[in-house]
Parts: sequence; structure tokens; C-alpha cells
Amino acid sequence: ADPTLSVGSILDSNYIGRKASRIGSVRTDSFGCVGGGNANNDSNSSNHDDIVLVTDDEGGDALNGNDGGDVEGISNLRWEVGAVSECGIRNSNEDSYLIASNLIKAFESLPALRDVPENSMKPSWTDNMQHQPGLFAIFDGHCGNQAARYAAEKLLHFILDESLNSDEDLEDPSEKTPLTLPEEIQGILFRAIAKLDDRFCGLCTEDGREWESGS
Repeated sequence: ADPTLSVGSILDSNYIGRKASRIGSVRTDSFGCVGGGNANNDSNSSNHDDIVLVTDDEGGDALNGNDGGDVEGISNLRWEVGAVSECGIRNSNEDSYLIASNLIKAFESLPALRDVPENSMKPSWTDNMQHQPGLFAIFDGHCGNQAARYAAEKLLHFILDESLNSDEDLEDPSEKTPLTLPEEIQGILFRAIAKLDDRFCGLCTEDGREWESGS
């Protein structure tokens, strides 16, 4: 997270108050990185961090894909991402954005969600990718920044956990109709966001919280 905008996690006790995480009119430093390229080749990694989380500000990103054609099943798809946030007409910004230019490395940077070996933290669906996957998200906050901050902090955790659950469900693939890669990813995202939403709604009234925000 941008330390000039937020410190720690939205789940920290000092943010329990409804307006405790509110900030004023601020502008983030600009951020840029590259991603994509051969899924089995790390030579396309940028000098920037593979995951960036910016919270409590309006977020924007520019995404440009350039596919020069595939060679022997290897995708040349690459992208450049740029983001900067500025306060709009409101007194305080309530939005967040998330950039994971290399989703696999972002997953590997997360603490284990369950008692599984470290080399098992890579979802099986990533084996079918011809280029390194990325994740880009903007969370538009309403009536507070808590929902947007929570989503930016936790979405990767829910996606990874749901991906690993999906892998367990496919232990006996003969009992299921095979899904295409887009269908599998769509299902994982849908279930992950639904669980994130359910968990956040529960948090809004836990430990003395009276949050009313959405995203």
C-alpha cells in the first residue's frame, strides 16, 4: 500500500471507527510496470514490484496489449501498466486499486492459506497459460473506504484459495464436464468475489465496527 495514504491493514484495530480510515485530498506517486511474455520465461520481468496495492484514493490504470503473434504455442502478449490517483471533487477519496503484473509471483508472496506445501501454492489452471497472467482491479468506494481497501488487500487471497479449492474438486475429473480455461477462471473469480463480499459484510458489524461502505 502507498504509505502516504494508508498505514497497515484496514482490519487493524485503529480503523474500527467509521471515519478512522478517512483521508484528505491527496495525490499518489505515479506507478508503472510491464508484464506478460512467455509464461515459462522470467526475462520479461520489470524492475518494479510484481504487486502494487494503492488504497484510499481514486485509482486509474492504462493497459496496452501488444500481441505480435504466437510462436510454437508461446504467446508474445505483453502489456504496460501505468497508474496515478488524484482526489476528485469529494473531500476524501474512497477508492483503491490493485496491480499484480505477475500473478504467479503475487500468489507466491502470500502467506499460505492452508497447510499445504509451498510448491502446491501454484493453481493448476496457470499451467495452461501461454503467457504470464496478471491481475488489475479498481475498487470504487462508496460511503467510506473500508470495502475498497478490504477488497484491494484480500482479493488475491480469495482467488488463490478458491483456485486451490477448484484443484481439489478436479481430483476425479471423470465426474465433471471439462471446462475451458476462460470458463474455469470466470468461475474462480465469481466464487472468490462472492466469498470476499460475504466475509466483508460480516466484518462490518464485528468487534464494534459500524461500517456502511460498499465498493
